[in-house]
Amino acid sequence: MPKFNKIIFLILFSIPGIIISIFISSIIESLLIPDSCDDHHSGNNWLINLLYDFPSWNGCHAYPSTFQFVLIFGFGIYLSYQFCKRVLKI
Repeated sequence: MPKFNKIIFLILFSIPGIIISIFISSIIESLLIPDSCDDHHSGNNWLINLLYDFPSWNGCHAYPSTFQFVLIFGFGIYLSYQFCKRVLKI
């Protein structure tokens, strides 16, 4: 039974990790792309091209790429896991 409680505790702490990852994503977007209208008219560096797509359905404005979603959510879950590991001393 104690192992089951640790698993439930770990799952409950992954939810704040996802919320943290959304917060991190918004900070990254505000730092990298301060003006979304200016960004699709000028040339972009490799970091912007890696983290963002510029689809035509979005008016060629910056839209987070799949890579960014995976990277940010993975980082948030990793932070939650490390926090749980220190709290539970797994």
